[in-house]
Amino acid sequence: MKHISRCIPFRIQLRTLLRGIHATSREIIPSEPLMPLSDPILAAASPPIEEVIEDNETKTENQEIRKLLKKFILPIDYHTSKDPNGESNEFDLLDNLENDALRNLYFNWNIPTSKLLPLYNNSNSNPYEFHSTTNADNSYVTSPRLSVTKLLTNSWCELRDFYNIYAGSPGFKPTAAIKLGLKRHTALETETHVIIDSISLTKFLTRHMKQNIEVYHDLIEATDDENLLLMYESDLEAFNKFAIGNKQESELALEWCDQIITRMFSLIRTSEAREILVHGFLNLHDREFLSTTEQLESFPYKTGDANENRVLVSGIVDYFSLTNSSDPDDYDLFEEINDYLQREYQDVSVDMTRYFEDIPSIMKKYAGVYKLKTTDVKTRSSNYVPGQRSVIEAAKHQIFFYRKMMGLLSNESGDDPHFAYHSLIENAKVRGLDVDEPINVISLITILRKYPKLLLNDFVKLSQGEPIGFEPFDEYCESNPFEGKYNISSIIETAQNIDVPYERIKIDDLVEIDPFNFHDVFPQEVMGNWVTPPTLRYFAARGSQFYALIKDLLGDETSVEYHNGRTNRCFKTVKYKYDIEVLNKQTTLASTFWTGERFPSHTNDHKMCGYCSFRSQCLIPNSDLPVDHNRKLLGPKISQFLHS
Repeated sequence: MKHISRCIPFRIQLRTLLRGIHATSREIIPSEPLMPLSDPILAAASPPIEEVIEDNETKTENQEIRKLLKKFILPIDYHTSKDPNGESNEFDLLDNLENDALRNLYFNWNIPTSKLLPLYNNSNSNPYEFHSTTNADNSYVTSPRLSVTKLLTNSWCELRDFYNIYAGSPGFKPTAAIKLGLKRHTALETETHVIIDSISLTKFLTRHMKQNIEVYHDLIEATDDENLLLMYESDLEAFNKFAIGNKQESELALEWCDQIITRMFSLIRTSEAREILVHGFLNLHDREFLSTTEQLESFPYKTGDANENRVLVSGIVDYFSLTNSSDPDDYDLFEEINDYLQREYQDVSVDMTRYFEDIPSIMKKYAGVYKLKTTDVKTRSSNYVPGQRSVIEAAKHQIFFYRKMMGLLSNESGDDPHFAYHSLIENAKVRGLDVDEPINVISLITILRKYPKLLLNDFVKLSQGEPIGFEPFDEYCESNPFEGKYNISSIIETAQNIDVPYERIKIDDLVEIDPFNFHDVFPQEVMGNWVTPPTLRYFAARGSQFYALIKDLLGDETSVEYHNGRTNRCFKTVKYKYDIEVLNKQTTLASTFWTGERFPSHTNDHKMCGYCSFRSQCLIPNSDLPVDHNRKLLGPKISQFLHS
């Protein structure tokens, strides 16, 4: 083991190891997960061990002990078969395993298929490192991160999740239950929010942009003039970037619009909202979430870096609601907010700068009355909650994580009012995105179509280079002026003369595709060259301000709703009071799992094994002594010790 001094005689190290194993093997089933050998193992010895320089005789003796132990631990027939030349081939029998997950795991761990799976890590990477470097979903390799559900390590069987990670996190086909759940969630979302279908508009715009790109290609092929050729190639590159480029940045901007900005606006205006994005950065080693910009900056991120000190953890909250617990029929807060919106803006676009100046005082006025309730929705095929206690507990922990993240993003502690802004920016950077690249014009038009009354006024300010009233963003824009071209008139036909080699889109053509008054969302102010184009940095600014509005109304009430996906009814609601101590314990449990600081625990309910891809090769359901697994850890622990 890397951290144990090589100067300590091997006999003493081994005696200490065996002493720890003997102590744990007295209990048939441990009440707590076993701690790994990577913890300071020498602390288990009674007297302190002083460093002793090994002489040649001691080294020889230690080598002999190792050889002897390896004879007991490593199978003599390690290689499973031989090829025609008599050479061993340990992977010949992989095809005999019944699924890809098992085959991947045996291959990745380089162990013979004739042996049951070890209960410990057989690689040099801890679970988070392996998950971030070997994953069927390559996005987790290019952008290492975790989801909230990945922190619920003990929801079913940690050992199964452990094996699945080292099998390369293989993909799976959605089951009937998953499809039923998605259908129910979509139905609930559409009941609460007006979902605007922009697919036809996006397809039309994309097709038109590609036709314009082809015009440039034709010009390039037709010219022999070198100067013209260079100009056309430069124009093509600029047009391609403006029209359909920065795809990932544009997709995330749309996501933040759909699931942060507009949903939080809806929550504050109507008392409820569904499918809202939250996230946090977890320090796996400190076993706690980062809560200040200073902490974020103390662990600088490099693209593709699996930094265990600041792991992005993302989630989607099924349902937020603002309620007066003493009077559920009280809607005074929302009546006052809607009166304000009608009085100040009527049917025109909201001035977000003024909105964020005025709304906080209204929210604070009702802080002692209304509280934010966090709810998760679980879909079942019948009116029965899960029978496994671990599954019930995991649902509670999941909703606690959501509540924790909302507290961080709204600056519940009051430590850093701009933490959410910087956290959203870091969220984008973890995904390898540039927060200062303009979103493409297709996404801009789509956003204007979907949310004109909320964002048009802001877009006018950006195009004119006016501040939006959020200090960190305004200061950045002033110090880093945009030097490129971002001109909607080069795409949408207006009275403004634009010298382009292709045909521009007429606004009436958009109306024909999508019956909406597009003339209103293209005022003259946004049709020129934008001084400040819309970027992820802008959407992070507005998103963070919406999170902050909830700060004084955060509540401790959480709940899990169980819905029947066939009848579309909620048949049971379980309420929990948010408990930070319970959450901290689960955070520690998840952190030590992902860093490999302890052995994974396993289920003691063999009925659960029937749903596992690794059941045929797992020691737990295939043990002769299913109640005495600790004794079976003796060999694996010594093996891990010898080969670490």
